[in-house]
Amino acid sequence: MKPADLRNESADHLKVMLKDKRKAVLEWRMKSVAGEGLNPHEVSSAKKDIARILTVLGDREKQQAAAKAESKE
Repeated sequence: MKPADLRNESADHLKVMLKDKRKAVLEWRMKSVAGEGLNPHEVSSAKKDIARILTVLGDREKQQAAAKAESKE
């Protein structure tokens, strides 16, 4: 996923995507412990997507906080 694609999504949809990605990483760990042959690229990609989603959500929170601060002045 590209950050530009994530910026076009709603916050609610991003939170759902974040939950799904975290669940995917957990499932990958469980399968890895069980000894199943898995592609490590999948978990790496999921972790990067998680970081991108959290970055976009954090940026939005900062923008909202800045907008509230400006409106109070």
